[in-house]
Amino acid sequence: MPATLIDELECARLAVAWSFHIDRHANDAVIALFAEDGILHGQAGFDGVGREAILKMLQKRSPNRVTRHVLAAPFIEMTGADEARGVAAFTVYDGFRDQHEGDGPMPLLPAVTVGEFHQTYRRTADGWRIATCRSVPVFKKP
Repeated sequence: MPATLIDELECARLAVAWSFHIDRHANDAVIALFAEDGILHGQAGFDGVGREAILKMLQKRSPNRVTRHVLAAPFIEMTGADEARGVAAFTVYDGFRDQHEGDGPMPLLPAVTVGEFHQTYRRTADGWRIATCRSVPVFKKP
């Protein structure tokens, strides 16, 4: 397989891993996806710059919140030998465990958001990492 296809697959895997780990509150796994100086563009204009700041942002999420990001296949475009960008459409479902009785599945509510993850990637000494990540809403509940 040509190197560029392997690079594209490695970047696409980062987009998928981002959603997987966010949904499981696996904060250490999430920050490991980022470059040391990576940027997470958060809600309300707050940006986390660097892994430590990103971790602090993630720790603010309620442990009772249950999310599932249903992700479409990411579109990855190489922008240089060691840089790429990608867009992945997503739909988010969420709920709060403490508002649901029992241990079974939570009630299925309408999607909260349909949007896109806009990410840039950089090859580092440790392999490909997320350089920037921004969630761009396309549709939101009124």
